[in-house]
Amino acid sequence: MTPNPGCITSSRSLADIRAEQADNLDRIRSRLISINVRDLVPFLVARQVLRTNEMSAVYSIVSCFLFLRKKLS
Repeated sequence: MTPNPGCITSSRSLADIRAEQADNLDRIRSRLISINVRDLVPFLVARQVLRTNEMSAVYSIVSCFLFLRKKLS
């Protein structure tokens, strides 16, 4: 049976979605078991540093905005 291009296709069943999620979780679990936690530390530290720098930039922009607002009022 060929799908009709003008017809809306039905969505996947909940059972199919759950089965796919279970497969994905099994794949992730097997990968995580094989990873050494010490190998992840540099990535986690770099990510935290980037996040901290981004937040510092946001705070400096906000403080600059508040300073200018105070000066203009």
